Amino acid sequence: MRRLCIVGVGLIGGSIGLAVKARGLPYHVVGVESNAQTWGDALRLGAVDEITNDLAAGVKGADLVILAVPVGAILELLPKLAPLVGENTVVTDTGSVKTAIAEAGFAHLGDRFVPGHPMAGSEKGGVLAARADLFVGATWAITPRIRKVGTFAAFIRSL
Repeated sequence: MRRLCIVGVGLIGGSIGLAVKARGLPYHVVGVESNAQTWGDALRLGAVDEITNDLAAGVKGADLVILAVPVGAILELLPKLAPLVGENTVVTDTGSVKTAIAEAGFAHLGDRFVPGHPMAGSEKGGVLAARADLFVGATWAITPRIRKVGTFAAFIRSL
Protein backbone atom coordinates (compact mmCIF):
# COMPACT_ATOMS: atom_id res chain seq x y z
CA MET A 1 0.00 0.00 0.00
CA ARG A 2 1.30 3.44 -0.90
CA ARG A 3 1.06 6.51 1.30
CA LEU A 4 -0.77 9.63 0.14
CA CYS A 5 -0.60 12.76 2.27
CA ILE A 6 -3.20 15.47 1.68
CA VAL A 7 -2.31 18.76 3.35
CA GLY A 8 -5.61 20.59 3.76
CA VAL A 9 -8.68 18.39 4.03
CA GLY A 10 -11.35 20.77 2.76
CA LEU A 11 -13.43 20.59 -0.41
CA ILE A 12 -10.56 19.76 -2.78
CA GLY A 13 -8.39 17.73 -0.40
CA GLY A 14 -11.38 15.86 0.97
CA SER A 15 -12.66 15.13 -2.54
CA ILE A 16 -9.27 13.72 -3.51
CA GLY A 17 -9.35 11.42 -0.50
CA LEU A 18 -12.92 10.33 -1.22
CA ALA A 19 -12.09 9.70 -4.89
CA VAL A 20 -9.09 7.56 -3.92
CA LYS A 21 -11.26 5.47 -1.60
CA ALA A 22 -14.23 5.24 -4.01
CA ARG A 23 -11.99 3.92 -6.76
CA GLY A 24 -10.18 1.45 -4.52
CA LEU A 25 -6.77 2.96 -5.21
CA PRO A 26 -4.03 1.35 -3.10
CA TYR A 27 -3.26 4.34 -0.89
CA HIS A 28 -3.27 4.84 2.84
CA VAL A 29 -4.53 8.44 3.00
CA VAL A 30 -3.12 10.71 5.69
CA GLY A 31 -4.59 14.16 6.16
CA VAL A 32 -2.65 17.08 7.60
CA GLU A 33 -5.16 19.60 8.88
CA SER A 34 -4.78 22.50 11.29
CA ASN A 35 -8.51 22.85 11.96
CA ALA A 36 -9.28 20.24 14.61
CA GLN A 37 -13.03 20.61 13.93
CA THR A 38 -12.42 19.09 10.49
CA TRP A 39 -10.74 15.98 11.86
CA GLY A 40 -13.85 14.09 12.95
CA ASP A 41 -15.76 14.92 9.77
CA ALA A 42 -12.86 13.87 7.51
CA LEU A 43 -12.48 10.55 9.33
CA ARG A 44 -16.22 9.89 9.52
CA LEU A 45 -16.69 10.59 5.79
CA GLY A 46 -13.76 8.35 4.92
CA ALA A 47 -11.79 11.10 3.18
CA VAL A 48 -8.70 10.07 5.17
CA ASP A 49 -7.52 7.00 7.05
CA GLU A 50 -5.74 9.09 9.65
CA ILE A 51 -5.29 12.78 10.37
CA THR A 52 -2.77 14.96 12.16
CA ASN A 53 -1.73 18.58 12.49
CA ASP A 54 1.96 17.60 12.37
CA LEU A 55 3.34 18.19 8.86
CA ALA A 56 6.47 16.10 9.42
CA ALA A 57 4.48 13.12 10.69
CA GLY A 58 1.95 13.42 7.88
CA VAL A 59 4.44 13.48 5.01
CA LYS A 60 6.83 10.91 6.50
CA GLY A 61 7.14 8.03 4.06
CA ALA A 62 4.63 9.54 1.62
CA ASP A 63 4.82 8.58 -2.03
CA LEU A 64 2.64 11.55 -2.98
CA VAL A 65 1.97 14.81 -1.12
CA ILE A 66 -0.86 17.07 -2.28
CA LEU A 67 -0.99 20.64 -0.99
CA ALA A 68 -4.71 21.49 -1.03
CA VAL A 69 -4.51 24.73 0.91
CA PRO A 70 -4.70 28.41 -0.13
CA VAL A 71 -1.93 29.79 -2.35
CA GLY A 72 -0.26 31.74 0.48
CA ALA A 73 -0.10 28.62 2.62
CA ILE A 74 1.34 26.60 -0.28
CA LEU A 75 4.14 29.15 -0.62
CA GLU A 76 4.86 28.88 3.11
CA LEU A 77 4.85 25.07 3.05
CA LEU A 78 7.16 24.46 0.09
CA PRO A 79 10.44 25.36 1.83
CA LYS A 80 9.36 23.39 4.92
CA LEU A 81 8.66 20.26 2.89
CA ALA A 82 12.06 19.96 1.21
CA PRO A 83 13.86 18.34 4.16
CA LEU A 84 10.80 16.29 5.17
CA VAL A 85 10.01 14.34 2.00
CA GLY A 86 11.97 11.55 0.37
CA GLU A 87 13.89 11.75 -2.88
CA ASN A 88 11.19 9.77 -4.69
CA THR A 89 8.23 11.60 -3.19
CA VAL A 90 6.10 13.55 -5.66
CA VAL A 91 4.77 16.84 -4.28
CA THR A 92 1.99 18.75 -6.02
CA ASP A 93 -0.43 21.54 -5.27
CA THR A 94 -3.97 22.53 -6.17
CA GLY A 95 -3.40 26.28 -6.19
CA SER A 96 -4.97 28.46 -8.86
CA VAL A 97 -1.89 30.68 -9.29
CA LYS A 98 1.01 28.87 -10.92
CA THR A 99 4.02 31.13 -11.51
CA ALA A 100 4.98 31.87 -7.89
CA ILE A 101 4.13 28.35 -6.77
CA ALA A 102 6.04 26.70 -9.62
CA GLU A 103 9.12 28.84 -9.03
CA ALA A 104 9.10 28.15 -5.28
CA GLY A 105 8.35 24.46 -5.74
CA PHE A 106 11.14 23.92 -8.26
CA ALA A 107 13.56 25.98 -6.15
CA HIS A 108 12.92 23.94 -3.00
CA LEU A 109 11.97 20.51 -4.34
CA GLY A 110 13.41 20.35 -7.85
CA ASP A 111 12.14 17.35 -9.81
CA ARG A 112 10.00 16.21 -6.91
CA PHE A 113 7.51 19.05 -7.56
CA VAL A 114 4.68 18.92 -10.10
CA PRO A 115 2.61 22.15 -10.09
CA GLY A 116 -1.06 21.44 -10.65
CA HIS A 117 -4.56 22.89 -10.53
CA PRO A 118 -7.82 20.95 -10.77
CA MET A 119 -10.50 22.82 -12.69
CA ALA A 120 -13.18 21.65 -10.31
CA GLY A 121 -14.89 23.03 -7.26
CA SER A 122 -18.14 24.07 -5.69
CA GLU A 123 -19.80 27.11 -4.24
CA LYS A 124 -19.53 25.27 -0.92
CA GLY A 125 -16.34 24.73 1.00
CA GLY A 126 -14.98 22.40 3.62
CA VAL A 127 -14.74 18.65 3.90
CA LEU A 128 -18.51 18.30 4.36
CA ALA A 129 -18.92 19.53 0.76
CA ALA A 130 -16.33 17.04 -0.56
CA ARG A 131 -17.47 14.56 -3.22
CA ALA A 132 -15.81 11.47 -4.67
CA ASP A 133 -16.98 12.48 -8.16
CA LEU A 134 -15.76 16.09 -8.08
CA PHE A 135 -12.99 15.42 -10.61
CA VAL A 136 -14.94 13.21 -13.02
CA GLY A 137 -14.72 14.91 -16.42
CA ALA A 138 -12.73 17.80 -14.98
CA THR A 139 -9.52 19.14 -16.46
CA TRP A 140 -6.49 19.11 -14.17
CA ALA A 141 -3.77 21.48 -15.34
CA ILE A 142 -0.22 20.34 -14.64
CA THR A 143 3.13 21.84 -15.51
CA PRO A 144 5.02 19.13 -17.40
CA ARG A 145 8.55 20.31 -16.73
CA ILE A 146 9.82 17.29 -14.90
CA ARG A 147 10.30 13.56 -15.17
CA LYS A 148 7.70 12.63 -12.53
CA VAL A 149 4.80 14.24 -14.38
CA GLY A 150 3.82 10.85 -15.88
CA THR A 151 3.40 9.26 -12.47
CA PHE A 152 1.24 12.12 -11.25
CA ALA A 153 -0.79 12.28 -14.49
CA ALA A 154 -1.63 8.58 -14.07
CA PHE A 155 -2.83 9.29 -10.52
CA ILE A 156 -5.05 12.16 -11.75
CA ARG A 157 -6.59 9.99 -14.48
CA SER A 158 -7.49 7.41 -11.82
CA LEU A 159 -9.52 10.03 -9.94
